[in-house]
Amino acid sequence: MSGLQHPADSSCFLGHAENGRYLFRLKLVLRLYRKLRKRREQVVYCTSSDAAIVAILARKKVVLEIGDIQTAKMPQAVARILENYLLKRIALLVVTSPLFICDYFAQFRHYKPEKAIVVENKLPLALDKVVNRFRCKQNLSALNNTDGKLRLGLIGMIRFKEQLQEIAELLRARQDLELHIHGDGVTDIFDNVPRCTNHGEFRNPRDLESIYSGIDINVILYDSSNAAVVPALPNKLYESIAFVKPIICSSDCGLQRVVEQYNIGVAAKPGDLGAAIDQVASQYELLSNNIIQLPKSSYLDDDTLLLSRMRGLELLPAFS
Repeated sequence: MSGLQHPADSSCFLGHAENGRYLFRLKLVLRLYRKLRKRREQVVYCTSSDAAIVAILARKKVVLEIGDIQTAKMPQAVARILENYLLKRIALLVVTSPLFICDYFAQFRHYKPEKAIVVENKLPLALDKVVNRFRCKQNLSALNNTDGKLRLGLIGMIRFKEQLQEIAELLRARQDLELHIHGDGVTDIFDNVPRCTNHGEFRNPRDLESIYSGIDINVILYDSSNAAVVPALPNKLYESIAFVKPIICSSDCGLQRVVEQYNIGVAAKPGDLGAAIDQVASQYELLSNNIIQLPKSSYLDDDTLLLSRMRGLELLPAFS
């Protein structure tokens, strides 16, 4: 959580609070309140609901960014009270997926479209040259498996044990698959799993070109019963489009809608991952060409949108 003069200026970092560490979160919340009361800035950019409530109590104008539905595990009545309280009082709601609006926030009485903006987790414009170079030097629509093995990628935060276990079991059963893990999380599931390489944490976006050069298919599996993540569109979607890698995602989640809308991958139901991999392999040229045809705006960020909206709401000076 951070108190921010505005996104183009310096921020005041108070600490990272993991989910479940409620006493530590309380200490950070109190520290945030004391800091906000002392600071002259009137606009605070928050990335959690508790920070937003504190900023509201400190009589600040609040921009609240939502990356997942943090109230999904609360009783519905409590969630509605909290969300309506925030929506009525914040100056601007920032969400990373349009599905957060149509599937969730639009149902609330105090949701106002003019006070909301979608800023997806796309790649920074600075990577445009990197992506162009990557796309020019490879035959992107061809499956590069001269050794007969499909290279699966598992990138970013590694979580959702049931889905990971299915990947591990498939690697034990099939000799034609490799798994390349780039990230951190529940990676011990893959200890002693054959043809699995754990490359560890990486620097984003610096290492993306290298990472995506080493895989054929990006596997992005979620727990579709987890309401907090179902509407999410992860940065791995936009990375896969930029570096032209077909996607295998979980069925019954927001990502499935995008993947199927543009025909850039396959959605797999629990237990059907092997069949999904075979389907992607058989359609690899078609899926890759569909990705190539997408415009740059599908994966590159327009970093002026948020600042323009904040200026329009007089949360920032007209020029900064």
